[in-house]
Amino acid sequence: MHKLFYTFLFLSFGSFFSCQTQETTTSIEKLSLIPKPHQLEILGGTFNLNKYTTVYCENDFKIAGDFLLKYIEKGAGFQLKIVSEKDADIVIKNDATQLSEGYSLTISKDNILIKANDSGGAFY
Repeated sequence: MHKLFYTFLFLSFGSFFSCQTQETTTSIEKLSLIPKPHQLEILGGTFNLNKYTTVYCENDFKIAGDFLLKYIEKGAGFQLKIVSEKDADIVIKNDATQLSEGYSLTISKDNILIKANDSGGAFY
């Protein structure tokens, strides 16, 4: 009886641990980001960049936005369409709470939001 109980207990633990998802951890040092962020939080999911991806960039960050558009066109071989902020998949906008040359980058499965206080932060 004890042998059957321990066998069941062992199989239950094995099943429990095999169903657990593995957490992916990445340190800031392993990422190819320049400049390195002060804080990093990695969440699940990915954003897929394709020929239907749209972009909005505030006028203050036109140089950074143009650079991004040309960089993607050269690297991916397609042009992104510029649209209004509410219709854009990628948004680059001003955020006065950011430090000089600082930025906030939020990536979800649906969009990318870049917030910066100045053109240096928007460019990075």
